[in-house]
Amino acid sequence: MRPKLLVLSDPEPLRDPDGRLLSDYCLADDRAIRCTGDIDTLEPFIKHIAKVLGIEVKSWYIQNDVGLIINGKHVRLDLLIVGEDGTLLDFEPQKSNDVNLIDRLTAYSSWLNLTHLGEGFTYDKLPKSVSVFLCQNDITKRGKAVDVAEMAYRDDGKPAGAKFKWIILTYKNLKEPKTELEWLLHDFYCKDPEKMHSQAMANRLKYLQSSEGLKDMFLESREEEVKRVKRESLAEGQAKGEAIGLAKGEAIGQAKGEAIGQAKAKENAALGLLKEGLSAEIIARALDLHVSEVHAIAARHGIALP
Repeated sequence: MRPKLLVLSDPEPLRDPDGRLLSDYCLADDRAIRCTGDIDTLEPFIKHIAKVLGIEVKSWYIQNDVGLIINGKHVRLDLLIVGEDGTLLDFEPQKSNDVNLIDRLTAYSSWLNLTHLGEGFTYDKLPKSVSVFLCQNDITKRGKAVDVAEMAYRDDGKPAGAKFKWIILTYKNLKEPKTELEWLLHDFYCKDPEKMHSQAMANRLKYLQSSEGLKDMFLESREEEVKRVKRESLAEGQAKGEAIGLAKGEAIGQAKGEAIGQAKAKENAALGLLKEGLSAEIIARALDLHVSEVHAIAARHGIALP
Protein backbone atom coordinates (compact mmCIF):
# COMPACT_ATOMS: atom_id res chain seq x y z
CA MET A 1 0.00 0.00 0.00
CA ARG A 2 1.45 3.31 -1.06
CA PRO A 3 1.76 5.95 1.69
CA LYS A 4 -0.43 9.00 1.39
CA LEU A 5 1.31 12.15 0.30
CA LEU A 6 1.41 14.87 2.96
CA VAL A 7 0.31 18.14 1.39
CA LEU A 8 1.53 21.21 3.22
CA SER A 9 -0.81 24.15 2.79
CA ASP A 10 0.22 27.73 3.28
CA PRO A 11 -0.41 28.91 6.84
CA GLU A 12 -3.31 31.24 7.41
CA PRO A 13 -2.15 34.87 7.20
CA LEU A 14 -2.07 36.68 10.52
CA ARG A 15 -4.91 39.08 11.23
CA ASP A 16 -5.37 41.67 13.98
CA PRO A 17 -8.32 41.70 16.46
CA ASP A 18 -10.39 43.56 13.86
CA GLY A 19 -9.69 40.97 11.14
CA ARG A 20 -7.18 43.07 9.24
CA LEU A 21 -4.07 41.46 7.70
CA LEU A 22 -0.91 42.25 9.65
CA SER A 23 0.99 42.47 6.36
CA ASP A 24 -1.16 45.52 5.59
CA TYR A 25 0.16 47.34 8.64
CA CYS A 26 2.55 50.29 8.49
CA LEU A 27 4.06 52.37 11.27
CA ALA A 28 1.47 55.13 10.77
CA ASP A 29 -1.07 52.81 12.36
CA ASP A 30 -1.97 53.71 15.96
CA ARG A 31 -0.91 50.31 17.25
CA ALA A 32 2.68 50.86 16.09
CA ILE A 33 3.10 53.17 19.07
CA ARG A 34 0.40 51.89 21.43
CA CYS A 35 1.54 48.25 21.60
CA THR A 36 4.20 48.25 24.29
CA GLY A 37 4.87 44.51 24.64
CA ASP A 38 8.28 44.70 22.95
CA ILE A 39 10.23 47.63 24.38
CA ASP A 40 13.35 46.44 22.51
CA THR A 41 11.81 47.61 19.23
CA LEU A 42 9.62 50.44 20.59
CA GLU A 43 12.30 52.49 22.33
CA PRO A 44 14.83 52.58 19.42
CA PHE A 45 11.92 53.43 17.11
CA ILE A 46 10.94 56.43 19.28
CA LYS A 47 14.55 57.56 19.75
CA HIS A 48 15.05 57.47 15.97
CA ILE A 49 12.05 59.80 15.51
CA ALA A 50 13.52 62.22 18.06
CA LYS A 51 17.00 62.08 16.52
CA VAL A 52 15.70 62.94 13.04
CA LEU A 53 13.89 65.93 14.56
CA GLY A 54 17.02 67.06 16.42
CA ILE A 55 15.89 66.22 19.96
CA GLU A 56 17.85 64.33 22.61
CA VAL A 57 15.34 62.24 24.56
CA LYS A 58 14.92 62.77 28.29
CA SER A 59 11.57 60.97 28.57
CA TRP A 60 8.68 59.88 26.37
CA TYR A 61 5.01 59.07 26.80
CA ILE A 62 2.53 57.32 24.53
CA GLN A 63 -1.27 57.36 24.16
CA ASN A 64 -1.73 55.12 27.19
CA ASP A 65 0.18 57.56 29.39
CA VAL A 66 -0.83 61.09 28.39
CA GLY A 67 -4.23 62.61 27.71
CA LEU A 68 -6.85 65.01 29.00
CA ILE A 69 -10.61 65.38 29.17
CA ILE A 70 -12.12 68.51 27.62
CA ASN A 71 -15.90 68.95 28.05
CA GLY A 72 -16.31 65.19 28.45
CA LYS A 73 -14.20 64.35 25.36
CA HIS A 74 -11.05 62.31 25.96
CA VAL A 75 -8.11 63.68 23.95
CA ARG A 76 -4.88 61.67 23.69
CA LEU A 77 -1.52 62.52 22.20
CA ASP A 78 -0.02 59.69 20.10
CA LEU A 79 3.54 60.33 21.25
CA LEU A 80 4.96 63.02 23.53
CA ILE A 81 8.74 63.34 23.78
CA VAL A 82 10.46 65.58 26.32
CA GLY A 83 13.96 66.67 25.31
CA GLU A 84 16.95 67.12 27.60
CA ASP A 85 16.69 70.88 26.97
CA GLY A 86 12.98 70.93 27.89
CA THR A 87 11.69 70.90 24.31
CA LEU A 88 8.27 69.25 23.93
CA LEU A 89 7.63 67.16 20.81
CA ASP A 90 4.10 66.02 19.97
CA PHE A 91 4.24 63.41 17.19
CA GLU A 92 0.94 62.48 15.48
CA PRO A 93 1.05 59.91 12.63
CA GLN A 94 -2.24 59.59 10.71
CA LYS A 95 -3.18 56.46 8.77
CA SER A 96 -6.43 57.69 7.27
CA ASN A 97 -8.03 60.37 9.45
CA ASP A 98 -7.20 63.66 7.73
CA VAL A 99 -10.32 65.47 8.98
CA ASN A 100 -9.80 68.86 10.70
CA LEU A 101 -6.08 68.21 11.08
CA ILE A 102 -5.11 71.89 11.01
CA ASP A 103 -7.64 72.60 13.78
CA ARG A 104 -6.34 69.61 15.75
CA LEU A 105 -2.76 70.76 15.23
CA THR A 106 -3.66 74.20 16.63
CA ALA A 107 -5.46 72.70 19.62
CA TYR A 108 -2.73 70.17 20.46
CA SER A 109 0.00 72.80 20.16
CA SER A 110 -1.86 75.17 22.52
CA TRP A 111 -2.47 72.42 25.06
CA LEU A 112 1.14 71.29 24.82
CA ASN A 113 2.41 74.71 25.88
CA LEU A 114 -0.17 75.79 28.44
CA THR A 115 -0.31 72.54 30.40
CA HIS A 116 3.44 72.46 30.96
CA LEU A 117 3.72 75.77 32.81
CA GLY A 118 4.21 75.86 36.56
CA GLU A 119 2.58 78.06 39.18
CA GLY A 120 3.24 81.77 38.90
CA PHE A 121 4.43 81.43 35.30
CA THR A 122 5.27 84.28 32.98
CA TYR A 123 4.73 83.98 29.25
CA ASP A 124 8.45 84.08 28.52
CA LYS A 125 8.65 80.70 30.31
CA LEU A 126 6.61 78.93 27.64
CA PRO A 127 8.58 75.83 26.62
CA LYS A 128 10.00 75.32 23.16
CA SER A 129 7.62 72.98 21.36
CA VAL A 130 7.41 71.06 18.09
CA SER A 131 4.12 69.61 16.80
CA VAL A 132 4.48 67.08 13.97
CA PHE A 133 1.58 65.63 11.95
CA LEU A 134 2.12 62.87 9.37
CA CYS A 135 -0.65 62.75 6.76
CA GLN A 136 -1.38 60.68 3.68
CA ASN A 137 -3.24 63.46 1.89
CA ASP A 138 -2.23 67.05 1.15
CA ILE A 139 -4.26 68.87 3.81
CA THR A 140 -2.47 72.22 3.27
CA LYS A 141 -2.85 72.13 -0.56
CA ARG A 142 0.72 73.46 -0.87
CA GLY A 143 2.20 70.46 -2.66
CA LYS A 144 5.01 69.98 -0.13
CA ALA A 145 6.19 66.72 1.39
CA VAL A 146 7.73 68.67 4.29
CA ASP A 147 5.91 71.85 5.32
CA VAL A 148 7.38 73.78 8.27
CA ALA A 149 5.88 76.78 10.08
CA GLU A 150 7.90 78.53 12.79
CA MET A 151 6.76 81.24 15.21
CA ALA A 152 10.00 82.86 16.21
CA TYR A 153 9.68 86.62 16.76
CA ARG A 154 9.56 88.79 19.87
CA ASP A 155 7.38 91.87 20.30
CA ASP A 156 10.20 94.10 19.00
CA GLY A 157 10.24 92.15 15.71
CA LYS A 158 13.74 90.74 16.13
CA PRO A 159 14.32 87.00 15.61
CA ALA A 160 14.40 85.11 18.88
CA GLY A 161 14.91 81.57 17.62
CA ALA A 162 12.14 79.11 16.75
CA LYS A 163 10.17 78.60 19.97
CA PHE A 164 7.06 77.07 18.43
CA LYS A 165 7.28 74.91 15.33
CA TRP A 166 4.71 72.99 13.29
CA ILE A 167 5.80 70.33 10.83
CA ILE A 168 3.32 68.70 8.44
CA LEU A 169 4.70 65.67 6.56
CA THR A 170 2.58 64.63 3.56
CA TYR A 171 3.16 61.18 2.06
CA LYS A 172 1.17 61.93 -1.11
CA ASN A 173 3.65 64.69 -2.01
CA LEU A 174 6.77 62.58 -1.38
CA LYS A 175 8.72 61.77 -4.56
CA GLU A 176 12.29 60.53 -4.03
CA PRO A 177 13.34 60.74 -0.35
CA LYS A 178 16.63 62.60 0.12
CA THR A 179 16.70 64.07 3.63
CA GLU A 180 16.39 62.14 6.89
CA LEU A 181 13.01 63.78 7.49
CA GLU A 182 11.75 62.61 4.08
CA TRP A 183 13.04 59.09 4.76
CA LEU A 184 11.23 59.16 8.12
CA LEU A 185 8.01 59.97 6.24
CA HIS A 186 8.71 57.19 3.72
CA ASP A 187 9.35 54.60 6.43
CA PHE A 188 6.15 55.44 8.30
CA TYR A 189 3.95 54.49 5.33
CA CYS A 190 6.08 51.65 3.95
CA LYS A 191 4.57 48.16 4.49
CA ASP A 192 7.73 46.18 3.67
CA PRO A 193 10.48 46.21 6.34
CA GLU A 194 13.07 45.23 3.70
CA LYS A 195 12.48 48.48 1.80
CA MET A 196 12.84 50.78 4.79
CA HIS A 197 15.69 53.22 5.31
CA SER A 198 15.97 52.99 9.10
CA GLN A 199 16.81 49.67 10.77
CA ALA A 200 15.07 50.79 13.98
CA MET A 201 11.89 51.50 11.98
CA ALA A 202 12.17 48.19 10.09
CA ASN A 203 12.59 46.20 13.32
CA ARG A 204 9.50 47.83 14.78
CA LEU A 205 7.41 46.98 11.70
CA LYS A 206 8.69 43.38 11.67
CA TYR A 207 7.53 43.00 15.26
CA LEU A 208 4.18 44.60 14.49
CA GLN A 209 3.58 42.14 11.63
CA SER A 210 4.69 39.07 13.66
CA SER A 211 2.77 36.59 15.82
CA GLU A 212 4.31 38.17 18.92
CA GLY A 213 3.04 41.54 17.79
CA LEU A 214 -0.38 39.99 17.25
CA LYS A 215 -0.49 38.79 20.89
CA ASP A 216 0.43 42.30 21.97
CA MET A 217 -2.41 43.70 19.86
CA PHE A 218 -4.97 41.40 21.47
CA LEU A 219 -3.78 42.39 24.94
CA GLU A 220 -3.75 46.05 24.00
CA SER A 221 -7.23 45.73 22.48
CA ARG A 222 -8.66 44.28 25.70
CA GLU A 223 -6.91 46.86 27.87
CA GLU A 224 -8.13 49.64 25.60
CA GLU A 225 -11.72 48.43 25.91
CA VAL A 226 -11.46 48.49 29.71
CA LYS A 227 -10.00 51.99 29.60
CA ARG A 228 -12.70 53.13 27.17
CA VAL A 229 -15.44 51.99 29.55
CA LYS A 230 -13.69 53.74 32.44
CA ARG A 231 -13.32 56.96 30.40
CA GLU A 232 -16.97 56.93 29.37
CA SER A 233 -18.05 56.29 32.97
CA LEU A 234 -15.83 59.13 34.19
CA ALA A 235 -17.13 61.51 31.52
CA GLU A 236 -20.74 60.55 32.32
CA GLY A 237 -20.14 61.04 36.05
CA GLN A 238 -18.45 64.37 35.41
CA ALA A 239 -21.36 65.55 33.23
CA LYS A 240 -23.93 64.50 35.86
CA GLY A 241 -21.92 66.21 38.59
CA GLU A 242 -21.71 69.40 36.56
CA ALA A 243 -25.46 69.29 35.88
CA ILE A 244 -26.24 68.88 39.60
CA GLY A 245 -23.80 71.66 40.47
CA LEU A 246 -25.33 73.92 37.83
CA ALA A 247 -28.85 73.29 39.12
CA LYS A 248 -27.75 74.05 42.70
CA GLY A 249 -25.91 77.13 41.51
CA GLU A 250 -28.98 78.38 39.67
CA ALA A 251 -31.15 77.84 42.76
CA ILE A 252 -28.67 79.68 44.98
CA GLY A 253 -28.33 82.46 42.42
CA GLN A 254 -32.09 82.79 42.15
CA ALA A 255 -32.48 83.02 45.95
CA LYS A 256 -29.71 85.63 46.17
CA GLY A 257 -31.26 87.59 43.32
CA GLU A 258 -34.65 87.61 45.00
CA ALA A 259 -33.11 88.76 48.31
CA ILE A 260 -31.19 91.55 46.56
CA GLY A 261 -34.32 92.62 44.73
CA GLN A 262 -36.36 92.76 47.92
CA ALA A 263 -33.67 94.79 49.71
CA LYS A 264 -33.49 97.22 46.80
CA ALA A 265 -37.27 97.63 46.77
CA LYS A 266 -37.28 98.39 50.51
CA GLU A 267 -34.48 100.92 50.09
CA ASN A 268 -36.35 102.72 47.31
CA ALA A 269 -39.52 102.78 49.42
CA ALA A 270 -37.59 104.08 52.44
CA LEU A 271 -35.93 106.74 50.30
CA GLY A 272 -39.31 107.94 49.07
CA LEU A 273 -40.69 108.17 52.61
CA LEU A 274 -37.55 109.99 53.82
CA LYS A 275 -38.05 112.61 51.11
CA GLU A 276 -41.63 113.04 52.39
CA GLY A 277 -40.18 113.96 55.79
CA LEU A 278 -41.23 110.89 57.78
CA SER A 279 -39.13 109.93 60.78
CA ALA A 280 -36.74 106.96 60.78
CA GLU A 281 -38.82 105.20 63.45
CA ILE A 282 -42.04 105.37 61.44
CA ILE A 283 -40.32 104.20 58.23
CA ALA A 284 -38.65 101.31 60.09
CA ARG A 285 -42.00 100.08 61.44
CA ALA A 286 -43.73 100.47 58.07
CA LEU A 287 -41.09 98.57 56.07
CA ASP A 288 -40.02 96.05 58.75
CA LEU A 289 -36.52 97.55 58.93
CA HIS A 290 -34.25 98.36 61.83
CA VAL A 291 -33.92 102.06 62.61
CA SER A 292 -30.17 101.83 61.93
CA GLU A 293 -30.90 100.53 58.41
CA VAL A 294 -33.07 103.58 57.71
CA HIS A 295 -30.27 105.86 58.97
CA ALA A 296 -27.80 104.05 56.67
CA ILE A 297 -30.11 104.55 53.66
CA ALA A 298 -30.42 108.23 54.48
CA ALA A 299 -26.63 108.59 54.77
CA ARG A 300 -26.03 106.87 51.41
CA HIS A 301 -28.33 109.38 49.71
CA GLY A 302 -27.17 112.47 51.62
CA ILE A 303 -30.37 113.01 53.58
CA ALA A 304 -29.94 114.56 57.06
CA LEU A 305 -32.12 113.13 59.82
CA PRO A 306 -33.02 114.98 63.03
